Amino acid sequence: QYTYGDAGRSACTMIACEAALRILEFLDTTGPMDLTHVLNTDFVNTIVNEGVESYASSSVESMGGVEHRSLDEVLPFTPKYNSSLCQAGGPCLALQGLTSTRGAFFDVFAQAYELADPTRSVAVVVTKTPETLLVVLPPKVRHAEAWPYVIIDSHPRDQLGLPNAFALVIDGMRELEQCLSKIFPSVEFEPGMETMAMMYNAFEATPLQRRPSPAPAQVTPELPDATQEDTQMTTSENIENVSEAAEKTKGAEAVEEEKILTRFEAEAAAVEEASSESELVAKQAEVPFA
Repeated sequence: QYTYGDAGRSACTMIACEAALRILEFLDTTGPMDLTHVLNTDFVNTIVNEGVESYASSSVESMGGVEHRSLDEVLPFTPKYNSSLCQAGGPCLALQGLTSTRGAFFDVFAQAYELADPTRSVAVVVTKTPETLLVVLPPKVRHAEAWPYVIIDSHPRDQLGLPNAFALVIDGMRELEQCLSKIFPSVEFEPGMETMAMMYNAFEATPLQRRPSPAPAQVTPELPDATQEDTQMTTSENIENVSEAAEKTKGAEAVEEEKILTRFEAEAAAVEEASSESELVAKQAEVPFA
């Protein structure tokens, strides 16, 4: 991106959106097969070119020069991406993490999975100011055993031996965590500088997925007159049948209710009779013998 001068110097978030758009479309329609062949030099050059062009033609550049922009400052102002990409789980604050925390990237990606559709890939835009890259996670519910993770970065990373923009295919989460820790190493500070340490080690991550395609409108064909009459007759018959069934149900309920009432009255009468016999015995006990 730096080969474009000021036009590309701060276009990394836009480039990440371009990468998310293209790779999610490929994965959702084709799956992970041949992914390593797709993520070649031509692919990387294309997303960088398109991302820089989108940045230059959007309103982002007019929002204050060429300074770095976060995803929420880019996505809403770029119809090309906003019309096809949406934040997983709905609009909400970006996920937060600290590179100084052990397993920070793993924790953030676990949260991203909780927000996302488990059957589709997730593109996580990771920003540690002033740099943004893209991490592509496989679906939580995997349909293929060999479904890799991907890092797409428009910055050179000498610590990884990568002097240009790159797309890196990774087999597992542990290796992904290690690569990201090298790209965004933790910065240590002396005791008493905790606020400064948090500021320098903070990063945010926003999970994106493709917007679902709208369901086709269902048109109910008009029925011929004869069919409509038949339908009306059938409906009337159904209503009559339902009424008959309701009457039968009511009758059955009434009979059952009468049985319960009769049984209840019989039990009450038995109790009353037993009570009367007890009173009679008591009265007889009070009468002295002759």
